[in-house]
Amino acid sequence: GPAAFDRYYKVFFEELLKYAGRDRCGDDRSMALGAFADCAITMGPAYAPYLERSMQVVLANLDSPDPGLQQNCVCCLGMLCRACPDLCTPHYGVLLARVGALLQHRVGMVADNALGAIGRMVRAAPGQVPLATVLPVLLDRLPLTHDPLENSPCFEALLVVLQDPTLRAQAAPFLERIVGLFARTVSAPPAPQLPAAAAAEAEAFAPVVATARPREDAL
Repeated sequence: GPAAFDRYYKVFFEELLKYAGRDRCGDDRSMALGAFADCAITMGPAYAPYLERSMQVVLANLDSPDPGLQQNCVCCLGMLCRACPDLCTPHYGVLLARVGALLQHRVGMVADNALGAIGRMVRAAPGQVPLATVLPVLLDRLPLTHDPLENSPCFEALLVVLQDPTLRAQAAPFLERIVGLFARTVSAPPAPQLPAAAAAEAEAFAPVVATARPREDAL
């Protein structure tokens, strides 16, 4: 489990940091960031002792001219937020601003990974995200086509909003669009709009989506 892995990761992490330095090439830094992301999502809250230094590496490389490195950076940021939401939410304002700046990136893979990071941030702490600002951003861009795997965290974020009565009330102006997006995605071919697993999950939550639709006689 995560606790047992921690004793090995203490050593492994220090070695990874050597590859994440500014003196290393982009491929080395991308490798280190990918390892941070994988370990964080596997360890969950047990990743807390490594969060600050990992996030420092992410933020230091987020504006890199190397799109591949930026892609790994923003993906790692989302994974860190999922793993340790309590430690990350106080910084959500800054993190959302940094990630949001990449949504217009000239490289579609970077932009898609930025949206995936926003989805993971919503999934981790939906009450700490300005839904009125974030939901239109998600809805305007879904489904993603440059990196379809990033559809999953985005659709999971929308499902979280639909499931929670308080969040659903906050999202009231967008419910019709959310319902329509799910309906189009589930009825469309799985690729490239949405990975099969995410499509199946969306279909499984069809009753939640139907319940969330505002009744015409209540309008």
